[in-house]
Amino acid sequence: MIRQYLWIVIFVLGACSVRAQPAVTGVYDHTGAIAATMTVRVQNGIADIMLEGGGNRSAGESSAADCGIHAVGPVTPAGIVAAFHAMQSDTMDYDETLARREHRKLRVTFSKRGAQVVAADIDGYCGLGADFNGPYKRR
Repeated sequence: MIRQYLWIVIFVLGACSVRAQPAVTGVYDHTGAIAATMTVRVQNGIADIMLEGGGNRSAGESSAADCGIHAVGPVTPAGIVAAFHAMQSDTMDYDETLARREHRKLRVTFSKRGAQVVAADIDGYCGLGADFNGPYKRR
């Protein structure tokens, strides 16, 4: 009986390890038409994400490329749903009070091939034409 339970435990642990989340820490570049970089740092299961850029590569100087996002959220097997946090740069200032009031979210999934920004709540946050959605490849 004990041997049977032991085999069940080993099977369940093995099945869980197959579905384990890929390593997500790293620097990623958007692989499509969007000029964007995503930096992900994970500590104690919490991801700290910085997204920079957001403009279309072909738009040149007229692109909305100076947007930045700082988001923090837990890493789960399904990916990361992170809340926007304070962000300061030469071109923008987004404070923590506003971040808490607006409840903006960033949704990212990960695979062996890289990352996918599924949704970034940037309407009214970044300039018109900015976009971070799409596939990213780890450097």
